[in-house]
Amino acid sequence: MRPRTFRLLILLAIAAAIALFHFTRDTGPPDWERPLKVVIYPENADRSEQARAHIDALEPDRFQAVGDFMAEQAGRYDLEIEKPFVFELAAPITGAPTAPDYESFWTHLRWSISLRWWYWTFDGKRHDADIIVVARYRAQGSSGPLHSLGIPELNLAVANLQAGPETRGLNNVVLAHELLHTVGASDLYDRQTGLPEYPQGYAEPNREPLYPQPKAELMAGRVPVAQGRAVQATRLEQVVIGAVIADEIGWLDVSEGE
Repeated sequence: MRPRTFRLLILLAIAAAIALFHFTRDTGPPDWERPLKVVIYPENADRSEQARAHIDALEPDRFQAVGDFMAEQAGRYDLEIEKPFVFELAAPITGAPTAPDYESFWTHLRWSISLRWWYWTFDGKRHDADIIVVARYRAQGSSGPLHSLGIPELNLAVANLQAGPETRGLNNVVLAHELLHTVGASDLYDRQTGLPEYPQGYAEPNREPLYPQPKAELMAGRVPVAQGRAVQATRLEQVVIGAVIADEIGWLDVSEGE
């Protein structure tokens, strides 16, 4: 058997194992009977001095604003627990696989395998986290893959963030967005244009006039300001969690209105 064919068979076997894991694991929304513990691991993604200094300066309560935002939004849907998420800042790590730009199926497959292998061998899980977030900081203006993601099957999010105090608000939005992916939320924007999907990706889809929207739906990420135009939300005060997402993550029982 040729070495290339053998490697292909190995990849396909691992892909089949991953697919089996995906389809047999319960990835429904949490029951929200208690707060979910989110442990955040900073990483110096570009090995820059700016990112290192930023990580060294992180305070234990750095992500309290995200927790407060989630509690406020959950309160709009009368969630029984006061805080859906509690946060813990862990020590910095290295070596988390970088998300590719998905140039090909095989590139994505190799990355998917490497990410899961890293996760399954990651000893940071000793913190008893319900959700692990890798906060990959890089210097402002740094180049490289910036694709963030949340994987509900692994209760894992990888958030690409920027170092510097002026980017705190945007970092919070990115982290909150990826965090909701881990509990079942889907994206509400068009992957080709980046524009929020109407109506579910709009904070106030019945608003008259429709534009400009006052806020962004968190899972759309941008505020629609005119037909075919939207601007990035740069702080949590500019976003809301709408009913579609509240239903997906188990905050809203749609049967109550029937």
